[in-house]
Amino acid sequence: METATIKEILYDELGKISESRIQQEIADNNISKLVRQVVGACIPRIQDGFEDLGTLAESLSHYVLTNVLIPSQRKITLDGIDIDAVIPDSRTLASSPKDALVLYFVKTENRSVVKNYLKRLEERLQSVKENILVISKSNLDEYKTYVIKSDFSDMFDDINKFLSTKKPSFRIFKT
Repeated sequence: METATIKEILYDELGKISESRIQQEIADNNISKLVRQVVGACIPRIQDGFEDLGTLAESLSHYVLTNVLIPSQRKITLDGIDIDAVIPDSRTLASSPKDALVLYFVKTENRSVVKNYLKRLEERLQSVKENILVISKSNLDEYKTYVIKSDFSDMFDDINKFLSTKKPSFRIFKT
């Protein structure tokens, strides 16, 4: 399935929810509920492979992070490593890894590729293993993994908790 098609499905499902309701869910800190609803509506419309589910999770994450005003950078390369998303930014990741989260959306079922990528990421950029968030179709025991069909929505609560312990300038969620 084409990436654009998955994004079209996502935005079609988001379009079925009123903008005011989305903003109310954000204001009420019900991001997890909103994400579960959208993922639940999208999954029957897409293929069940790693790439499609990873693309759905990545696209929805970008939408949510933008709408809840979480500072982030997407699709960057640092030290020769492609990064799907970093919170709050690459400068913080480079200077203070403990203050940055890296999001990795798994789009392959090849576990050795995934593990090699994560090892390189941990060795070269994000030395705080707990700050590497893996979003996948299946669990990776060695890393904090959010399984798209089960607990993916919890990631946004965990990001909020993480950021609430950081500098006030990192404070998020629209009110």
